[in-house]
Amino acid sequence: MTSKGRDPAPGPTPAQAQGRCYIHPDRRAVGTCVVCRRGVCRLCFVEFKGRNFCSPDAEMLQKKEQPTAMMRFKKNAIVAASGLAVINGVSGAVVGFLLLVIGLVGPEAHSSATLTPALQPFFTYFANVLTFPASEALAIGIFAFVVAIVNIITGILMLKQSRLAGIVSIAVAIVGGLLINSYLIILALAGVFTYVHIVLSTIKVILIGIGWDRLTER
Repeated sequence: MTSKGRDPAPGPTPAQAQGRCYIHPDRRAVGTCVVCRRGVCRLCFVEFKGRNFCSPDAEMLQKKEQPTAMMRFKKNAIVAASGLAVINGVSGAVVGFLLLVIGLVGPEAHSSATLTPALQPFFTYFANVLTFPASEALAIGIFAFVVAIVNIITGILMLKQSRLAGIVSIAVAIVGGLLINSYLIILALAGVFTYVHIVLSTIKVILIGIGWDRLTER
């Protein structure tokens, strides 16, 4: 006896009763779909994630999982953007710190005996910067260091899905580009650090754009 208002479950078709494929009744079933519980032949049999499906149900399941895969891709884009923001911030902090020291010590930075031997190779690398006024190096160093710290902070916050951090991170990339454009000569002397900032900032902005809808928190 069935409950009121509910149709009885359909019985097996003649093809199922004989162990035949429900799509191709002339073929013998080699397995059963875990969704519809019907037999399928080798032609219609699909194994997906360790489970057996008929081809229609497998296709439907794959379509349902496509948005999940896309969301995973977008999440990975934000994670990568966060990492690039931190790396970019560290490289910017190195340049900012050295410019600060150069601005404070002045032209004697390259040969100063008060500096630790560990810093001397960096000042040798930045030797051409010493031809600029110390005040200019100091101002640019402060600005570059602040931008670098903001870059690192926004990179960390983006991992917490902060949309505001994403906006600030994009703004930092734009501001950094304007800084490089305004002080191209002096920052070009920083060599690889400047180019690292440009390349990573560009990639970072692209990745944030890809995973933008993953940034849902304020």
